[in-house]
Amino acid sequence: MSDRPTAGEIAAEYAACPYIPGDPVELADRAHTDAMDLAADVRELDPRQLWGRLTIWATEDPARLFAATVALAAMVDVDQPAAHLLAWTTHLDTTRDTA
Repeated sequence: MSDRPTAGEIAAEYAACPYIPGDPVELADRAHTDAMDLAADVRELDPRQLWGRLTIWATEDPARLFAATVALAAMVDVDQPAAHLLAWTTHLDTTRDTA
């Protein structure tokens, strides 16, 4: 685990958080759906496609990217070893070029 942030770092994080308009329930539902889609797609699609999707979100709707990231982090069982959490990466073919 990482070191706990200082009071100054916490204050800076709060200050940097943008206003996020919309209904919190709807935003949470979308974040959950996006996170579940990403979790499934990371095992099925070329990683470059997912990076492209995330880049589009970062450009067109940064709050969507932030919300999905937080939802994904909340889904991680932090008590599992990293090797178990990253087992899905063993099948990736990094030499494949589909472009």
